[in-house]
Amino acid sequence: MEVIFGRLLNVETKGISKALLTKIIRSGLMALLQKKQKPVLIIDEASILRLDVFTELHTLMQFECDSRPVLPGILAGQNNLIDNLMFMCCIAN
Repeated sequence: MEVIFGRLLNVETKGISKALLTKIIRSGLMALLQKKQKPVLIIDEASILRLDVFTELHTLMQFECDSRPVLPGILAGQNNLIDNLMFMCCIAN
């Protein structure tokens, strides 16, 4: 996941901590908002993502500006995507 965002933002991700990379991603998203662009994260084949990736996605999608989410997301995948999401919901509670 970090590698993908790194490529989109032209940032080398090797050796960068998750905290720093998260700051860089947030900065990149804020730059897009200042340009009046609305970023959307679209993930195809989301049903094959590892469960820990969903946790990272949750962190990235929690960014807010003016009490509104900055990065809405669309997940597309097979029927087991719902199972994965429900599992993540259950272990979070």
